[in-house]
Amino acid sequence: MKERLLLLIQHTGLSINQFEATLGAGNSSFRKIIDNDSGLSTKNIEKIFTTFPEYNLDWLLTGRGSMLLTTDSKPDDLTLPLAKPVRESVVMADTSDSIIVPILDTKAAAGSPYILDEADYYKELPTFAFPGFFFRSGVRVGIQVRGDSMHPTLKQGDYVIGREVEELTYLRNGEVHIVVFQEDHRLRFFVKRCYYFLEDASLILRSDNDDYPDESVSADAMMKLYQVEACYTTQFTRIESLRGKFDRIEKRIDRIEKQLPQDQQS
Repeated sequence: MKERLLLLIQHTGLSINQFEATLGAGNSSFRKIIDNDSGLSTKNIEKIFTTFPEYNLDWLLTGRGSMLLTTDSKPDDLTLPLAKPVRESVVMADTSDSIIVPILDTKAAAGSPYILDEADYYKELPTFAFPGFFFRSGVRVGIQVRGDSMHPTLKQGDYVIGREVEELTYLRNGEVHIVVFQEDHRLRFFVKRCYYFLEDASLILRSDNDDYPDESVSADAMMKLYQVEACYTTQFTRIESLRGKFDRIEKRIDRIEKQLPQDQQS
């Protein structure tokens, strides 16, 4: 694995130190792995393929296939394609200045299970505009979060931006996804953490709010799947400084002392 890890780092165009910094890994952590020819931890593997999704996990771990995820490197016998992807020219208009991401209208889409493959559906949708360098290539959509099932990670009213996952074999377990599936001839939309294993016939959808139980969706019912890459929110949590907390405690102590009988005051 040492040689393949070195090849991957070199292919990114980064030095080992820059590679570590990009992943948010500790200084010299990957240098030690390479020098000692030791294996990668699950945490480090997740960091690599979250940051550089274009590389082939199977190649790094076993040497099978190509370094980059190409048609030739996809495991044909394990591939489970989703519904036909929406054409990139429909979903994502990329100008010289910005990338336009449409925001899915979940109410309108509930009327037809195939509306996401119709160009007219996207023409009247509201959009987000991002600088051209903000995202890598790919088909993206946005959706507004409903309810509190993903609290505290996401709040009701937040918007998430997701990149289309064309095959379930490329789903990153534990990552937040926009899930679109068919139920009773209608579309349903979820924003959940997803888990999928090749021997299973369904996806597990998990909330960050412990009050919500896990749900499952049949793989056959899946229409679209998008890995969430960004969140837009106007709901900032107020963070009180440590000095502010001390001030509040001191004021509370002063009030309590004033209410005590004279002989009990310090």
